[in-house]
Amino acid sequence: MGLLENAGLITTEERQQRKKANLEYIIAKAELGIKDNDSDKRPTDDWLMDFYDKAENVCDEGMQDNWSRILAAEVNAPCSIPKTLLHILSFVNNAQLLAFKEMCGYVTNCGIDVKPAVFMTTSFGSKFVKPEIALELDALGLLSFSTSGFFLSSRSHSNSSGEFLVSYFDRELCVAFDKPFTIRTGDIVLTQSGTALYRCLGRESGDYNDEYFINLIGYFQSNNLTVKFII
Repeated sequence: MGLLENAGLITTEERQQRKKANLEYIIAKAELGIKDNDSDKRPTDDWLMDFYDKAENVCDEGMQDNWSRILAAEVNAPCSIPKTLLHILSFVNNAQLLAFKEMCGYVTNCGIDVKPAVFMTTSFGSKFVKPEIALELDALGLLSFSTSGFFLSSRSHSNSSGEFLVSYFDRELCVAFDKPFTIRTGDIVLTQSGTALYRCLGRESGDYNDEYFINLIGYFQSNNLTVKFII
């Protein structure tokens, strides 16, 4: 037993106490982010049981903070966090989560009908997101990475106004078109789980990259799209 004790083996009772302490910390931290809501909607029992089953095994304080934000997000907006994300987070490590957060510094939203994407085109190259990182996050199920590319087209937008908004952090572009178009957005789009995590964890203003934003404007213009205004 001496060697096993030195390796950190704990008894069943100690393990249960650790799990209880983990959940208590996560729930207490989550309560700080829960908004006052008169709605009768609440997370389903199945979702909560799945959450508790996985969150109780999270001992790292930094990861516990992320789990608390996941719980708060689901309580504030039930059914916004897919159970697949809970499964993914149960085996994601700190380095992988940090890589995902850094990649979110380049996520761009094009209207409301298109999945959040990272513009990683030929003109952008791999300057902003390294392909090997994208492949690792793809394997986790947080994004889809394809060297054949993903595309944005005039058919992607339900309105017929001939324009759409592109947002990057708090910056917005109004992009106009006078004829049908299809352009390659790049190699990365977020999955449902990745989108939920991106919206839940948010982004720090310091992650904003002006060079990326300037490249984004130039890319639309090089594809014969008109950038009408920039906010």
